[in-house]
Amino acid sequence: MPAVRSEISALTPWLVDLRRSLHRCPEPMFQEERTSALARETLIGTGFRVFDGFGRTGLAALWDTGRPGPTVAFRADMDGLEVTEPEGLPFASERPGFMHACGHDFHLALLLGLARLVAEGGLKGPLAGRLMFIAQPAEEGGGGAAAMLKDGLFDAVARPDFIFAAHADPCRPPGKMAVNPGAVMAGVLDFELVVHGRGGHAGTPRLAENPLPWVARLITALDGFDRPAGGLLTVTMVRGGQRTNVIPPEATCAGTARWHSPAARAAIIGAVDRLRSEAAASGRVSVDLSWRDGYPPTINDPRLAAEVRALAETWLGPDRVRSESPSFGAEDFSFFLREVPGVFLFFGTGGPGCDAPLHSPHFRINETALPLGLEFWARLAEKMLAGGGLGGDR
Repeated sequence: MPAVRSEISALTPWLVDLRRSLHRCPEPMFQEERTSALARETLIGTGFRVFDGFGRTGLAALWDTGRPGPTVAFRADMDGLEVTEPEGLPFASERPGFMHACGHDFHLALLLGLARLVAEGGLKGPLAGRLMFIAQPAEEGGGGAAAMLKDGLFDAVARPDFIFAAHADPCRPPGKMAVNPGAVMAGVLDFELVVHGRGGHAGTPRLAENPLPWVARLITALDGFDRPAGGLLTVTMVRGGQRTNVIPPEATCAGTARWHSPAARAAIIGAVDRLRSEAAASGRVSVDLSWRDGYPPTINDPRLAAEVRALAETWLGPDRVRSESPSFGAEDFSFFLREVPGVFLFFGTGGPGCDAPLHSPHFRINETALPLGLEFWARLAEKMLAGGGLGGDR
């Protein structure tokens, strides 16, 4: 792909400037107005028609080869995080209390870079089908992917046959990738246990039923129960009491369950309900248990993931592409993967000075990852639209 590599090299200064511009304007979920406007302006500048109004600030664009073939979507998220960025970076966040601490500026720069490369004839043919570019809001807990789908994204623009997304990975350097078949990230199921006792004076505890020791027992039991394979449960919140001389009538513990399979999810729900029942069986307290579903697990299409990995190995070499154990983090790209087959993968963005973890105020992107990520997106787009390549016989 020497011609495309040359064109990407020519685009790299613009790509770096674009990423830095995006980094300066991190915005809360569903409020990505400046970011969305920049994405819209860039896509319109390529000559693509832009469709917006999905998930409030989300938008999409479509490029058509003019020949029948698959519709292949690439997605990037746009929102920032409530993290304060330290001073010193020349393109640091201009919004106090917010920064791009999870690489969404990197993701969106790659998406817009691919759109510009395509518009300028950077993909080599013959190609057949369409490319769809999705700029999505509110990944960081807001479920922006689900909101875009609810607003009719696939009906109004196009329903893709395949969909792809990538995430920055500070744990590996540029030029290394991770591609998993099957489970990549976890589903989320938040829980709350409310213990109802009997309030009273701290000096006469026998005339009351203090819910706080019961909550403490529940937390200890939740921390120690046998976790199923592919399952995790963490208590993260405790509430109860307002004064030192008052026994509260109720207390609460809450947290999150993470799961990679329906079996793990069912096992966790069953274990927590048994603990609730055991506490309530004492007759001294009552215990309410509630669950709230979050993101589903991120599950790559196994066959497509194997094909994507083979492409990456051909490009980088087999020793530079790995599969990892599924993470207990979560990703709302999972909502798209429930609709159409696709792959969520990881581009290395680490290195000296760029090894702080995701969501850290010291998180940095190694910008040498930008042209590498764009080249892989270009290679993947070409293969998907080449016929007989990835997806050709599916």
